[in-house]
Order: sequence, then structure tokens, then C-alpha cells
Amino acid sequence: MTGYKKILIAIDLDGDPEQVLAKAQSVVNPSAEISIFNAAFDSSYSYASYAETGGLFKETSASVKDKARIKALQHLKLLIKKSDLQTANCIVEFGRPADEIIKKSDGLETELIIIGSHGRHGVSLLLGSTANAVLHHAKCDVLAVRISKEKNKPK
Repeated sequence: MTGYKKILIAIDLDGDPEQVLAKAQSVVNPSAEISIFNAAFDSSYSYASYAETGGLFKETSASVKDKARIKALQHLKLLIKKSDLQTANCIVEFGRPADEIIKKSDGLETELIIIGSHGRHGVSLLLGSTANAVLHHAKCDVLAVRISKEKNKPK
């Protein structure tokens, strides 16, 4: 794993980001260019949101996104501060997480994506997951980190 020079670590702030970061720390080369990325789902384009507010939602969504981006960046920086990845670049985008992760990875020309996987089964598996979509559509290598059910305890 130490041969990768550009790495994107995709973090779900609602999941267990500490587990993904812990695994990343154990496998990445400290001299690698590391980007910590959070893709927040963007509901501002849903018809229901638009219809419920008579179209006003779009006008306020920019300020809501700005506040959400600031909060997410603060959270990412706090996580990084607790890790050995202090030189990592923090990035937050809005959209469908799998699409945004792949788009950002392509744009940064990363060689490896590290992402958490909850290992869902049944209907969730049939409908797809972010990790599964990234695994099947990324142009680079993908390391899926199994998220342990016991919080903050990597396997």
C-alpha cells in the first residue's frame, strides 16, 4: 500500500469516520498526497423540496449549503487533528455521495480511494450502497474498510 502517491479518503460523518481514518493511517505512506473527502447528499434538487416551498428553497439552499460545508469542514479538521494525517487536505461537496467521490477522485487523479463499508445485506444490498458504487465505477484502486459494529473499534 505504501506505493500510492495520491489518496482520497472518503469519510461519512454520520458513520464511523474514526475507523476509516485508523485504517488509512495504518496503510498509507506518510509522504502521499492525502485528501479527506466528505460528500453530503444534496436534497435541494428534489421535487418535493421545491414544491413544498413554492421554489423558494433553491434561493435559501446556497446559504444552507455554505453553513453545512463550514460545519463539515470543521468536523473533518477535528478528526484529522486527532490522527496522524495532519497534512491532509479537507474537501466537502454536495451531491450523491458515490458520484461525488468518483468525480473528485478523477479530478484529483488519485491512485487509491479508501472508503468505509457497513456490509449491508438484503434490500440495502439490492438497492446499492456508496461503497459498492464506488468500487464498481472508480478508475483507481479502492480499499473498502469494514465498519465494525462496535463503535470506534477497527477490525
